[in-house]
Amino acid sequence: MALALSASEVNAAMGKICAAPTAGSCGILPAVLTGVSEHYGYSKEITIHGLLTASGIGAVIMQNATVAGLVQLPCAQRNASQAVNALLSADLALGGMNAVIPADEVIEAMYKTGRQLPSELKETAQGGIAITPTGQKLKEKIFS
Repeated sequence: MALALSASEVNAAMGKICAAPTAGSCGILPAVLTGVSEHYGYSKEITIHGLLTASGIGAVIMQNATVAGLVQLPCAQRNASQAVNALLSADLALGGMNAVIPADEVIEAMYKTGRQLPSELKETAQGGIAITPTGQKLKEKIFS
């Protein structure tokens, strides 16, 4: 969780991050892969291969199932909890639990669901917490 949140700090300080899948959730993937690598003593090369593999999967998802938008909050707070969720999911997979729906079908379903949602529910800053009074004040502060 500390590794995941540290990526949020770099992001907030305008440092270089990899938006995976958004800038607000940039810490999940690198935190999990580097944390697991450190724990099990994997080489830097193996860790880099894992990151490259993940980036390829992310590129497929980005190309086939995303909507561009202005989202930062609450994604940054999700870094830690979703890093834990990723590790739990990996444990389940390694324990023999198989995904019932193939990844390609899940990505296609994500895309179709996203297309069906009204724009206020997408990453457009037109709904959810983005339109709360505080969200609007932050928007004014950032964009004025």
